[in-house]
Amino acid sequence: MKQTIKIAIVIMTFFVALSFVSVKGVSGYTYDHKGQPIYSTIGLTVNQEPYVASNLGIPNASFTSPEDLFLFTDDLGNETFYIIDSNSHLLFVLDGNLTLVDTITSFKVDVTKFDEQELRAIKSAGKPVIEPDFKLSIRENMSKVALQKDDAILGKVTIDYEIESGLTYDRVEWTSANSTVARVEEEGSDFVIYGDAAGVTTVTGKLFLTAESDPAEKSVSIQVTVTEEAPAPAPAPTKNHSFTLNELQDLGMFQLKLNGAVSVYRAVNQISGDDLLYICDKANNQVVIVDPTTYEVEQFVTTPDDVTFETKSFSPNTLITDRTGRMYIIADNVYEGIMQFSQAGIFNRFTGVNYVTLTPWEIFWRNFSTEAQLEKQSSIINTSFTSMAVDKAGFIYATSYATTNDEGLVTNDNAMIKKLNPSGKDILRRNGYQPPKGDVIYVRGGTEATVRGPSKFVGIGVNAYGVYTVVDGKMGKLFTYDNEGNLLYISGQPFYINREKGTQIDTLSNPVAITYHGEDVLVLDKNNKAILTYELTDIGKLINQAAQFEYVGDNTSAAAVWEQVVAQNANYEYAYIGIGKMYMKAEDYQKAMDYFQIGADRDAYSRAFKLYRDDQIKAAFPMIMLGIFALIGIYIIYRIIHRDRYKKADESGVGDE
Repeated sequence: MKQTIKIAIVIMTFFVALSFVSVKGVSGYTYDHKGQPIYSTIGLTVNQEPYVASNLGIPNASFTSPEDLFLFTDDLGNETFYIIDSNSHLLFVLDGNLTLVDTITSFKVDVTKFDEQELRAIKSAGKPVIEPDFKLSIRENMSKVALQKDDAILGKVTIDYEIESGLTYDRVEWTSANSTVARVEEEGSDFVIYGDAAGVTTVTGKLFLTAESDPAEKSVSIQVTVTEEAPAPAPAPTKNHSFTLNELQDLGMFQLKLNGAVSVYRAVNQISGDDLLYICDKANNQVVIVDPTTYEVEQFVTTPDDVTFETKSFSPNTLITDRTGRMYIIADNVYEGIMQFSQAGIFNRFTGVNYVTLTPWEIFWRNFSTEAQLEKQSSIINTSFTSMAVDKAGFIYATSYATTNDEGLVTNDNAMIKKLNPSGKDILRRNGYQPPKGDVIYVRGGTEATVRGPSKFVGIGVNAYGVYTVVDGKMGKLFTYDNEGNLLYISGQPFYINREKGTQIDTLSNPVAITYHGEDVLVLDKNNKAILTYELTDIGKLINQAAQFEYVGDNTSAAAVWEQVVAQNANYEYAYIGIGKMYMKAEDYQKAMDYFQIGADRDAYSRAFKLYRDDQIKAAFPMIMLGIFALIGIYIIYRIIHRDRYKKADESGVGDE
């Protein structure tokens, strides 16, 4: 009963705090040093019209399921935005003003750059580029045939087909579904289609196998159109999958089509200088790496040679690279961690995994669990990563969900954001009042956990001076932290109203990607099919400026800005700590203690107190030593006088009998 009352009080406190949020987007909430929600002005707000398809110059029909947004800036400062759409399978290239520059529908593949094994591993438009076990196939120009009736030249065509080499078979037969329109004649070793009457029919080829273990025939079909007049020229071949190896090698080149692509990333290798564009072609089960200028495919990453994928498919979700070109990939249903690949696309290891600490009781019962139960628990024990970003120093920021136990109760929500060094060690600083984890107060279990459980981070972006923002896909909020892990502000209440159309975008419905654009934060919303631009409020500009000063170690300049923050929002506790740091540097430890006390920073207060105490001792030391020497002197004089008195008494004989 007491526990229920406590939870109710916490929830009421949380929503009371939310009630302070202004509809004009100038106020909101944050968390104090006790982890309780308090009133606070927000740092980011939407003050301009969101970018929808029409603003971007993209046809609405092609912008139905945007999945990722990435900003690339070259050495000269030129900006290029990339947006990937998983439904239209298109890549949109935009300039720094978010104006459409190019739409990439397919990617050129030079067959000579890849060996047979690589070609057999890749897919296009959801199907293998080389048809596995094709047995019987036709050339692409045979899929649709147009003939003219009773014309000696156009009235017939020889079927161009191929049978898998080394295959044992009885025979191959070609028949027409309507022989009055078109018939098939066997002429020597060829099969010829003749057009006899205007109309459309289908010619089917069947290959009859010899082996009794595989008696089924392989069939292919040709659409035949016969006209009274000369037929229009056949369209250029558009085939991009299901080639035979011979056919593909004869072509020498084809256009690869994406299928359900969900992520795009571009980076320059700091060692080789290679500038490459990486696409997670999820439904094709591969990563496509292309030249960002010619859009020619340079490399593929397909299913890794690892036991993890013996029973599951490779479905890459998110990709980034480090300075050396090593790839880090988050894949669906992979709980062992982030997958690390070499520059050549060879799987190396899992990194960044975050294990639950099991209690002795849970360890005991796992010893008696069935294999099915253990398999179910494996997805609970390991972290599910959701997004990644790279800072200017090459460190990887990664987000994940909170870990839970077998009952679905949260066991650890303090490691949902990580900063990984090259060895995979988490070096994220967590020096704030609470670890960076989004909302601090929420329901940890039960039926309400789905709605008010821990934050579910779906994207992260980091700016040039270590400030990073994560977007919570559950509540549609943005949480911004500095390099030390201090919560700077909570945002995420866009208020743009399109009065002409009478529509309103007042919340993030399904955010999928986030990126910094200067001081602005851009968020791609999949459901709204829009990019929302979050700009700094007046107080947000001050907070970021102070954070930037602290990032470079200029606590004096930071304190001057923090004083302006306090003037606008006296509840902003962390600002007092920033001011206290200035007094610490100025060696005014008493004032530093006062500000650290207001900012509730016990560690900083203890350090200031120790230094203040040391100063007091140093200041009093001369007087103390003078007092000690004075006492010693008095004692010596006393001893001398006392000794002389007894000496005189001895000499006078007083007391002798």
